[in-house]
This record gives sequence, structure tokens and C-alpha cells, in this order.
Amino acid sequence: MMKIFKEIDNLVNLDIGNRGVRNLHRAATDDTPLCLESARILDKQLKKESHICITTGFPIGNQKIPETDGPLGAAMLGKTVKNLGAEPVFLVEKFCKGPMEKLLDLNDLDNAKMETLHTKKNRTEQFCDKILNEYDPSLLISIEKPGKAADCSYHDMKGNDISDKVGEIDELFDRASDSGIPTIGIGDGGNEIGMGNVHTAVEEYVPKGEKIASATKVDSLVTAGVSNWGGYGILASLSRIRNKQLVHDRELEKEMIKTFVDSGGIDGVKKESEYSVDGVYCDFHSHMVEMLRYLASR
Repeated sequence: MMKIFKEIDNLVNLDIGNRGVRNLHRAATDDTPLCLESARILDKQLKKESHICITTGFPIGNQKIPETDGPLGAAMLGKTVKNLGAEPVFLVEKFCKGPMEKLLDLNDLDNAKMETLHTKKNRTEQFCDKILNEYDPSLLISIEKPGKAADCSYHDMKGNDISDKVGEIDELFDRASDSGIPTIGIGDGGNEIGMGNVHTAVEEYVPKGEKIASATKVDSLVTAGVSNWGGYGILASLSRIRNKQLVHDRELEKEMIKTFVDSGGIDGVKKESEYSVDGVYCDFHSHMVEMLRYLASR
């Protein structure tokens, strides 16, 4: 059984973008495959009617446009949370809200709670208080979400400062950890929430790593060649734990990419409105989903 979980980890860490993600994976991995570790936490926190908060949304370019990597994985995680009896709460900035709502509608999550992250720094503490007090979350999940660097700024992969476009959700994760609420982070580049777990490896192996490396830590980090795949890898591992297929099919993957782009999303690598994620064409992602489905039910 453990061999299958290791294969899931290996598959989602396919370094399709040649960004050195396998070095981050090696730095993060102990004896337990990363996707399995996060799946076990998710499985334990899936209490009936509990709230699980999921944050995503990475702004691309000078405009506030969300990239296709992250929201798809967030939607699938939220759909599973809902189907297994808990309540997902999505935390996104205003620039990501419209496309995310369309993605949730596609997956019958139109009634899911969504809270808007504010980019005004003086509202961060108030927002964190609201989430912790109103929802009392059993788990926080971040997927492809900018993480604060050591100098308290946020950067894209090229080192550009994007702090004015990002809500400081890091504080929520820090406060959750201090309160004993488990946290999961999923990323592919070193500048996302959770990559503080492998900060030294990011500095060593990722271009501009010393500048962009996130300092925000989580209880369980999942690295991936594409962050969406990390989310799917968790669900593939959870499928094995629950003996139930929880990974969507290739057709839904294609439809999600199309829906998100048509609603205003953009490929974060190409910086163009194309049906692709991280510069990789749609069919490749659909094949990845099929391989994960196979490992989930083999």
C-alpha cells in the first residue's frame, strides 16, 4: 500500500516546468509521502458540519487577474469536503471571486461560503478574527497562495513585488497553528504559503529563491509540479484511505479549465487567456487526472 502512496507523490511532482520542485519534495519528505500525510490530516478533520477553510488565488501581471493553477485544486478539495459531510469555506481576494464562483457553480457548490480577502493591511487582524470566531475551522488549506517572504513582502516567480495585490492570509495560518488548528499548504514554486517548511531548499534550488522564498510554515506541506496536481494527489491518497474514488475525471478537468478561463482567469506562465495551466496544454492535465484516478482505485 505504501508503494502506491509514494507513486502518487512521484506523479504529482513531475517537474514539467523544470523549476526544481523535486529538490523541494526531497527536502520536505521524511518517511511519509507528502500527499498521504495531508490526506490523513484531512480525513481526521472531516467532522460532520465542521468548517474547512480553503484559500487560493495568485495574481498575474500588473493587473489583478487570477491564474488557472490553484483554484481548480481548491474547488476539487472543497467538493470532496462537502460530499464527505463537512462545509468548505473559500477565502479569496476580489480579483479571484468571479471566476471562482463560476468554478464552484460547475461543481454544484454554488451555496458554498466565500469570504473576500482584503488587500488593505489594516483589515487583516479583523478578517482573521472573523474567520476564527464565525467558522471555528477544523482545518486550513492553502493551494497556490502567495506566502510572505522574510522581508514581509510577496513576490511572483520573477521576483516582482505583488504585495499590493495580496491579502495577508499568512497571519490566519500562524494564528491557527498557535491555536492547534491543523494547516496544509500546497505549492510548486517556493513562494507559496507552506514553503517556509523548506525555506533553505527554496533559497538553494529555486531561481531568485533568496528573495521570493515564503517564510510561512504549515503542519503539512505538499509540493507538486503544478499546484492543482498537489490537491488532486491529496484526494487520490484520501481515496485509498476511504476506499472511495474521490478524484474527478478528465472531462471535468477540461471543463474546469475552460470555465475558469472564460470567466476571466489566465495561464500564469503564458500570461495569456488560453485553456492551459502553468504553460501546459489542457489535455496533459486531463491525462494527469486519469493517472491519479488509476492510482486511487488500483
